[in-house]
Amino acid sequence: MPHTNDTVTPTDTDDRHFGGTAASDLPVDLDELRHEVQVKYAAVATDPDDDYHFHTGRPIAERCRYDAEALDGLPPEAIESFPGVANPFELRDLAAAERVVDLGSGAGMDSFLAANAVGPDGYVVGVDMTPAMLTKARAMATAIELDDRMEFCEATWAKGAEVAGAPSVYEYTDGGALIFNY
Repeated sequence: MPHTNDTVTPTDTDDRHFGGTAASDLPVDLDELRHEVQVKYAAVATDPDDDYHFHTGRPIAERCRYDAEALDGLPPEAIESFPGVANPFELRDLAAAERVVDLGSGAGMDSFLAANAVGPDGYVVGVDMTPAMLTKARAMATAIELDDRMEFCEATWAKGAEVAGAPSVYEYTDGGALIFNY
């Protein structure tokens, strides 16, 4: 069957239409979806070597062209639960003393790399909605002695650019960087 190209067009209320249905009318229970995502990523945090419908760990980090030396500077446990799809550090280098917010920080790999890049005068805030990932990230930050220049916050995404439970991303990163890996 040939692919049909359904055009996505914004409306006056900035809803998106999919085949004539507004996104807000789709039969998706957002709380249930959020719960299912948390369950899946909790499994990645606690059992990173299991089979998932996505790649995890160092192999996917290498496929995403992360710097091998930077990865070598982290213990394997800081990388094993990484389920990323891109390398935010390819966009630009982080500068010493920058403030960084890592949205969707998961178990913290990008946050740890950012903390190493910005040095002792910088600061990193990792933000994620999965408690198991945050537990793993916080423990690793302590284990690799970065916990004095970083923190991890639990937050959920709301409509638009708001992140409920996180520091104000726009104010916090003034003069800094916002990274995310989706």
